[in-house]
Amino acid sequence: MSVTSVATGSSTQTSGGAETNFAAASATLGVWVIAVDLGLMANGDVIELRVYNIIGGGSERLSYYAVYANAQAQPGKYSVPVPSNGGGDTIRFTIKQTAGTTRACPYRIMTIG
Repeated sequence: MSVTSVATGSSTQTSGGAETNFAAASATLGVWVIAVDLGLMANGDVIELRVYNIIGGGSERLSYYAVYANAQAQPGKYSVPVPSNGGGDTIRFTIKQTAGTTRACPYRIMTIG
């Protein structure tokens, strides 16, 4: 089984900011995972991670949601693997900071297969 890095970067979040895409949505067939480094979080910070997917040509749906608060003892966070059908069905990864101080969150989006 191989793992392919599709996108990397750092998303700077502002408290109370809007939900932000990590990278452009993809319509590529595969099983997708996002890894985010939340090592800069401090007490009082709250960050939400989401994965959206279109299942069978329908509407975009929330497929994964996680919320993290305060300093993280284990800052490396991974989403569950989320399959995408490809063929125009897109997958999208987002982040939103709802409380705390502006933080940079390095990330990597990968496919498994």
